[in-house]
Amino acid sequence: MTAGLLLLAAASSLLPISAVAPRTPLRNTSSETALSVFREPAADRCTWLRIDPVQGRRELVAEFPLGCDGVSAAWSPDGTQGLVEFPGEWEPGVGVLRHAWLADLTTRPATLRPLPLPQAGMLDALAFDTDGFPLALFLDSPSDPTLFYARALTFV
Repeated sequence: MTAGLLLLAAASSLLPISAVAPRTPLRNTSSETALSVFREPAADRCTWLRIDPVQGRRELVAEFPLGCDGVSAAWSPDGTQGLVEFPGEWEPGVGVLRHAWLADLTTRPATLRPLPLPQAGMLDALAFDTDGFPLALFLDSPSDPTLFYARALTFV
């Protein structure tokens, strides 16, 4: 058996780790443990995967027609919906093109619905309210670049 040492800042001596740490290894026994991973198999495609490290399973959640750079996601309180947002791309004459989808996570692959986002204002966050409705928070600075006004946009 290898003895480890733990240095306690207030103590003047070293204590064996076994004196302060539990002997039972920590492990997750939940079958609901999963990771969401966004992977870019090609420059113009982003794949959303659900990986369950406990069960050793991997499943496709959804595919998007954009690269994965800067992608962000949010989940509804009950876990049945997801919001996926890709950072905007500058389009001459149009402004910043934002891309966002509402995902129905009860189906595989998820059913995706594009969300119409306004091009004006800075998108700060996509999230769900406590009732499970998706919303977008925008910051606007109409005339004074030092003042920002927040506005929320809900989707039905």
